Amino acid sequence: MNKCDIVLVIFYTLLKEKRLKKEDIMSEYEVSNATFARYIAEIRDFLLEKEPALELTYSRTKKQYFLKDIKRD
Repeated sequence: MNKCDIVLVIFYTLLKEKRLKKEDIMSEYEVSNATFARYIAEIRDFLLEKEPALELTYSRTKKQYFLKDIKRD
């Protein structure tokens, strides 16, 4: 899979399942920690520009990323 496909998979997973574990993506698509971090940064930038009401957040206790609706909180 190419970069664009993986970024879309990450974003779609967040939208559909509401959470995502970094290790799952890294192992399934064989991407490094640095590459995964770049993909997450790209999604955060996209959300800031196109959907500022949503924030991509990381929970250290659950060790997963999720989308947070900051209008509701």
